[in-house]
Parts: sequence; C-alpha cells; structure tokens
Amino acid sequence: MSQAKGMRARLLLDFEDSYGVSPAVKSGRVIKFNSESLSASQEAEEPATITGRRDSVEPILGNIDVSGSLTLPAELISMGLVMKGLFGAPETAADGSLYRHVFKTSAEPPSMVIEKGLTDIGAYFLYNGCKVSGFEMTVGGSGELTASVSIMGGKRTLNTESYDDAPVNLPFVRLQNFKASIHEGGVLIGNVSSFSVNINPNLENDKYAIGGDGFRTELPEGLLSVSGSISTFFRDVSLLEKAVNSATTSLKLSFDAGVKGAFELLFPEVRLEQKDPEVSGPGGIMATFNWKAHYEASAEGSSVVATLVNEVESY
Repeated sequence: MSQAKGMRARLLLDFEDSYGVSPAVKSGRVIKFNSESLSASQEAEEPATITGRRDSVEPILGNIDVSGSLTLPAELISMGLVMKGLFGAPETAADGSLYRHVFKTSAEPPSMVIEKGLTDIGAYFLYNGCKVSGFEMTVGGSGELTASVSIMGGKRTLNTESYDDAPVNLPFVRLQNFKASIHEGGVLIGNVSSFSVNINPNLENDKYAIGGDGFRTELPEGLLSVSGSISTFFRDVSLLEKAVNSATTSLKLSFDAGVKGAFELLFPEVRLEQKDPEVSGPGGIMATFNWKAHYEASAEGSSVVATLVNEVESY
C-alpha cells in the first residue's frame, strides 16, 4: 500500500442531537480546507512506584484529549456551519432569491461530528462531541483569505469506512481580501491596512467522568471573549482619542460577494485600547489598536452579530 497523500484527504462535518452521539439520520457535509491538526492524544506518565530496581515501571495513561485546528478558506457556504458551531442556530429569512442567516450569542451552540478521511488508504478518523473552541481571521493584504477554527472534542473512533457514504458536496463561494470593508461608529473608513478578529467560547476542557474510558464527558461553554486589532494609516487622532477617553464605539467587517451574497461581523459595543503610534523610520506612520467587544445595552442584544447571505435555505 502506498503512502497516504494530503490531496486525497476529506473532511466531513455533521451536527449531533446529543453530545458525543452521532445522529441517527446522517447529513455529512464535505468541508474544503487548507490544512488541519485535529487529533486524539493520550500522554503516558511515569509513576513514582518503587520496586527495588533502578528501572522505571510500566507508565500510566492519562485522559484522552481531542483537539486541533482547521485552516479553512474563507468562503460563503461553509462559513454558516462554522458560525452555527460557534453561536448556535441562526434566525433565517428569505432575502430576495437568497437567504439571510443571523447568528447571535443567545443561541446554544451544538456539538458536531467531524470525520478526517484518508480516502486513498481507507482510514477514517471519526471525532464525536466536537465544539468550536476558537475562531480567528485576519483581513488585509493580497493573499488567500483564511479562517483558523480551533476544535475540541470528546472522543475519536478509527474506522475503515466513512461516517456518511453519500455526503453533500457544498458549493464554494470564496471571500476575497479586496472585497472587504470596515465601518467604525457606523461610518465607512478607508485607512485600515489590517483587521483581526478572535472569538473564544472559553470551553471547559476538564470534564472527564469516572467510567468514561478517558474521553471527555461534557464540553460546556464559558463566557464568550471577543477581541481583535485594527491597524490604520495614521492620519488623525480620532481613534486614539476614543481609546484615551474609553469611549464605546462599534466595528463592522463586511464582505461583498455580489449576487452570490455577503458576510458580515458586527461588534456593536467596542472599547479600543490606547497605544501611541511609533515612528519606526522615514516612511508612513501606522497606528495599531487592540479592541475588545462586550454587551451592555446594544439594540442587537449580542456582543457580536454574524450575518450571512447566501443560497443555503437552512443551517
């Protein structure tokens, strides 16, 4: 048998009805990806047992950790699956010939089944009880736009056949750096060179029960942390003054995919951290501000609102 090749690998994703249990009716979706590191790992620990010899005794095995990350091309269709895993099911309504999906923090995120299939050698790694443990995206420049999606899970099963022998191959609508825009305080700003987002559900990863064979029994969410940074060509002190005065503003990252839809991340209440611009040479001066989102009294009722417009009728 020849060596397995990455180009033949396949990722499937489905949602569970109960944590850690594959659904009775399977609905696997093929997720396009650039790379992944999802894995089950179990450390072998050395005991302190004394036997009268210098040799170590047989190691003991710790609990099994299922975790890793997926580097995904930022695109309009599978982004809905990621947002559902991060926030929970959206509110969906028709938007002309397309559908508008609005994700907020008020929903309950479901757990997922993720399968890593090495199809050329018939090896399939099935991960149950998976949840999104982090979402990161940096916008700017001219390269490929990707999203880093961190995953934690409950258990892994190694199979010789796929979880779903007839998965859905989703359409692919790539999001582009040059089609992004940034609004601050409701106003379009054109002096941003880079914008980053980091959303962390703060999952509790230490929930192992006696009799659970070392697998995670639960994976509850904690408080949602939403932060990022914004780098600008330094033209005036308007953003710096807001940071100095601890003024609440809003930030919005938008992508326009034309007739195929759009993607938007709105942060209705944001505080900027103050930091003076640095003069690092004779060229143009940049200013970078870290920011943190929160919820206090916004009409949206959420520290972050993700809006996706595409051809998918339901997530």
